Amino acid sequence: MTIGLRDELQWFAQEMEAKLRLNDHKSGALDMTYARLLTRLRQEIVELTTAIEAMKGVNSDYRRVVLEASDVANFSAFIAQKAHRDRDVTR
Repeated sequence: MTIGLRDELQWFAQEMEAKLRLNDHKSGALDMTYARLLTRLRQEIVELTTAIEAMKGVNSDYRRVVLEASDVANFSAFIAQKAHRDRDVTR
């Protein structure tokens, strides 16, 4: 079943894809263990927290928050995709 995406989700999915393309040169995340993926997710959450805490005043770097949120979402997606792939392998 295919469903359309809400506008805000479509925008964010494009942000996630843009961030993934910036990192295409890195090794495949789906080959990482769940433990490693969770470690990377936690690291990205720290980076997102830092970016949010740095938003003060007129010179706030809102773009950095979007980029870090995209990293968090991408690692969450990698975990979900790995689970989905592992489920298919065990059937």
